[in-house]
Formats: sequence, C-alpha cells, structure tokens
Amino acid sequence: MVELTEHRATVQILNLHIDNFCLEELLHSLKEGVVLTPNVDHLVRLQKDAELLKLYAMADYKLCDSQILFFTSHFLRTPFRERISGADLFPAFCEFHASNPDIRIFLLGGISGAPEKAAEIINRRLGRKIIVESYSPPFGFEYDDQACLDIIDRINQSQSIVLAIGVDSPKQEKWIYRHKSKLSSVKIFMAIGATINFEAGMVKRSPTWVSNVGLEWLYRITAEPQRLWKRYLVEDVHFLWLIFKQMLGLYKTPVSPSLKNPPYLMNKIKVVMLGPSLDQQGGMAGVEKLLVFHSRPELITMRHISTHEEGSILRRLQVFVWALIQVFQQFLWGNVDVVHLHVAERGSVLRIGLLAMIATIFRKPMVMHTHGCEFHLFYTDLPRLGQRWISWIFQQCAYVIALSEGWREYYIAACGLAANKVVVMYNPVEIPPEVPARSAVETVRFVFLGRIGQRKGAFDLIRAFAKLPPEQKMRADLTLAGDGEVEQACRLIRELGLQDRIKLVGWINTKQRDQILGQSDVFILPSWNEGLPIALLEAMAWGLPVITTPIGGIPEMVFDQKNGILVTPGNILQITEAMQRLIQDEPLRLAMGKNSRQQVLPLNIDRYHEVLQSIYKSVVVVPSHFIDNSSVTSKPS
Repeated sequence: MVELTEHRATVQILNLHIDNFCLEELLHSLKEGVVLTPNVDHLVRLQKDAELLKLYAMADYKLCDSQILFFTSHFLRTPFRERISGADLFPAFCEFHASNPDIRIFLLGGISGAPEKAAEIINRRLGRKIIVESYSPPFGFEYDDQACLDIIDRINQSQSIVLAIGVDSPKQEKWIYRHKSKLSSVKIFMAIGATINFEAGMVKRSPTWVSNVGLEWLYRITAEPQRLWKRYLVEDVHFLWLIFKQMLGLYKTPVSPSLKNPPYLMNKIKVVMLGPSLDQQGGMAGVEKLLVFHSRPELITMRHISTHEEGSILRRLQVFVWALIQVFQQFLWGNVDVVHLHVAERGSVLRIGLLAMIATIFRKPMVMHTHGCEFHLFYTDLPRLGQRWISWIFQQCAYVIALSEGWREYYIAACGLAANKVVVMYNPVEIPPEVPARSAVETVRFVFLGRIGQRKGAFDLIRAFAKLPPEQKMRADLTLAGDGEVEQACRLIRELGLQDRIKLVGWINTKQRDQILGQSDVFILPSWNEGLPIALLEAMAWGLPVITTPIGGIPEMVFDQKNGILVTPGNILQITEAMQRLIQDEPLRLAMGKNSRQQVLPLNIDRYHEVLQSIYKSVVVVPSHFIDNSSVTSKPS
C-alpha cells in the first residue's frame, strides 16, 4: 500500500470513505497504489461482503464512479468536487502519460477481442505503445489457479507498470488483492469495470447528458436487460433506504468478525458542525469548507449541518428549521461527541445561540468558532439582557476559538470568559506548492478579493487608484473580485474614466481565485472592519505583498514594511502612496511577497486540523479546566 504523505479530503457515504479528488489533482498524485471506483452497486455489496469491505479499507484511492453518489454527496451536504469514473480516469491517465516512456500498461478483462482492440486504438491515438500487452480471460478464471498463474506470468513478462483490470465487481477488486504481491513490476492497479469494452468501441457508453443527470443505470438496463435488471431495480434500490437512514443519523456500520476495527472505525470523534451553507459566499463558509473537505476521516467523523442560506426570508427559515430537525435527530440518537459552531454577528448569533441552548440541554460539549468582524459593534448596541444571554451562551462552551489575540482579549473581557477557555486559531489556508516568478513585469497587477462595498474599502481603493500619476497608472491595473455593491463600483469606475485599468469580475470560485492570485503581483484590502480575512491569508500563501489596514487580527499577520504596507482605513492618499511604492520598487515588492508566504506557512490546513483534533480530544476526554491553553493555540512562529 502506498504511504500517504498528506491527509486527504474524503466523503463518507454509508460505511465507505471516498476520496474527494478532482481529476487533474488525481493524475498528478497517482504514482503507485490500488485505485478502486465505487458505485451504488458496490456500496450495497459493502453492507454484507466483509472481504470486499476490508479490501476497500486497504485501497489507496477510492473514487466517486457514479453520478448517483455525486448527487448523494450533495444531499448529505458533503459534496464531491468531481465524479471520476473508471471510464473517465483510464483514458485521461493514458493521455496524461502519453509522453512518459516509463508508463507501460497491461489490459486485463473485457469481452473477447476487446482488450486487443482497445490497445490498438489507444496506442494509435497516442502515437506510442503505451498498452504493451492485453488479455481477455475466460469465464471463471478467478477460480482456476493455473489460469491465474498464467495471467500473472504474462503480466510479469510484459514488465508493465500499470495493471488495468476490467471484469465484473467484486471479481476485479478481489483478484487484485489476492495476486498483487506476485506482480513484481506493477506499481499501479486500476479496477476499471466496463472501460475496456468502451475503449474498444464494442460496447457503447451512455451519452454524456444521460450520465450527468444520473440515468446511466437506465441506459445500461436497456442495453443489457437480462444481466442488469435485477441489480439495478431490486438490489440497488436498498441504497436509497440506507442513505435516508444515514441522513437521519440512524445508519449503523455493519461490522463483520472478519473485519474488526478497520482503520476508519478506530477511536473516531463524532463532530457535528453548524454554520452557513458550504455553498455560501464569504470567508466563514470558506473556512468551513477547508475544515470539512480536509478532515481526517480515520480520526474524526465530521457532519456539517447548514443553518443559513442566502435567499428569501422563507428560504432562510426553511433552512434553519431543517437544521433544528437534523440537530435533534443527531442528539437524540447519541451520534455526537462535539458540537462545533460557527458564529459571526446579528442573525448568526441568534441562530447559533438557539442551537447552542439545545446542545446545552443535551449536555453536548461545544466549541464556538467566532468570525464576526463587527461583533463588538453588534454586542455593544444590544440591550443588557441580550448581552447577558450571549455571554451565557459563550460561557457554556468548552472552548471559544478567536481569530487573533486582540479578539481573544475582547471575548474574555466582554463575555466574562475564563482565559483558558479562549484559544487563538488564525484562519487556515491551503498552501500552493509553488508560486510563479514575478520579476521584470511590465504591468503591476493589483487584486482585491472580497465583498464590494465601503466596509472592505473597495470605493476607497478605486479613488486611490485614480490618484496615481499618469505614468504609473499606465504601469498598473486592478482587478476587483466579489459580489456586493457592484453597480455602484461600476458607476464610480466610469466617472473616474478607469474602465481600461480596473476590472470587476464578480464572485469567483476557488479555481478562478487561484488563477487570479497566481497572475497578480500585489494584494490590496483597505478594510474598515475585519476579523482575520481568509482572502488575505490566501493571497499571502500565493506569495503576494499586501496593502491593508491595521484592524482586527490583521496586524498579527501583516507587519508594516516587512511583508506589506499598513494604511489607515479611509486614508486614500496613503493607499495611493503605498501603491506607488510597490509599482516603483520591484525588489521591495518581491521581498515582501516572499515574507508573506513564509508568514502563513504555519497556517496550512493539515497543521490546523492537528490542533483542532487536540481540542476535540480534550473536550471529549477531560474537562476544559484541566487543559493548558498553550497546547492548543495555533499561531505562526
């Protein structure tokens, strides 16, 4: 089995944790190991086939092969990033390694003549002999010792690095594990089902639109009714009932005596996370997604329940009522060790406060994760009774997570909290492995990420850009990415005649964000109020110097003249001067960018999860007053 060097994001569906990869990421990381492609039929089998369950636990890569599983993951609020079926993975893998002479593939399986035909088509398409050998074994070969020995000998003689086996499941998975130790040269094992027949053109794959709407099973029934009707219409229907039970917290993992204590069932802490929808825009949802998608399933079972979605009042009410129902279900069935609550200000405090009261009634330990950049203003404006209620809620929590030392001191003083119950955990960030070279650029690209409006200083930034001297203005451009008061920003840009220098690109996804940060030279966020903006940390991870304001937790991450320039909120002249300086002084710009990246390296999501796990453990194992606060504080050195 391949030795993992990092913790992967997974999605739990029934008793299987499936890797949450995108195809491009998988192709770059797949160097060795066993690749299995679970679908609905596999999940049903895993409820009773202890051997197959054990094999899946040992697999190095488990990929979402089915659009039904993809839809199910969204229904369970832990969405897959992408469906990667065997039929998509295998041709993509061949294309990816088209110029890599070290990759030699053996095709095993398919109907008579299919592997030879598939090899001919693939090799011709790629312009080299990447498929070095192929063989369609006879029916029942897996029970014939001599037939298996002959196949093993053929594979070894071919010196193949990759074995792609395409026979019915669970034959292919069990054959791999029974014989992989005898295959001396093979490093990558792929179980790819009907892919060999598809590649040979001897079995027609369902149209893309049919697969995308989750009806590939119906297409296959019409193609092979006698073989598949019972599987899809009788056996696999049970999957829907099992998923309904999982949603209600009633699903129990079937454990066979032959599979005692599989890796993903040992000493796991069951966490329910409550906060805004993972699909919502903003920094709080961004942090939630990092925590959910990068959790360690072998140690923690993390279930996210959305308490808020943007939309009409009726929609928001529906989401919150559904959250209440799910929380009661989880608490009543005892499927919770820790409740992790994400809170900002205003309506967020009311929603999370009510859920925290329910958790208190059920005696569930709570970790309150604070995000609100204007919580202090909101709290001050409340009547005394409201302040007491919020303080009482916070006091019931085993821990309160603050985004900076300044916020920690505030919560201790404002809410009357014990100092050892409030820990500092700067927002986590994904660290890109490499950043682009940014020397000798003709145009210095400034970027702003956040909600367009006065609080984030977007209008101040546009006015400051307008005040740049003409020669420097021609050497710079500015991209603003975010939602909010976009029309007002457009009007201001037109009034100042900056349409050719400033772009508004709207709200962007993670991939677009990384692309923009990789192409930019300076990050700028002249906010009036902040907690600790995750967009700032993401930009620093991409090696960008920053121009920002010394508010909230920012001064604990950005040091003036070292990794950025700090300006006074609303001071347009200072913003302009800071931009001028970084346009003119390339060595300073590059040095600040390097220091920015070094500053946030300790905040990588894997280290963050280790600290968070220690908090969860301390909450479950011993009372909080026995915990040394310094042991669970996550700070850059």
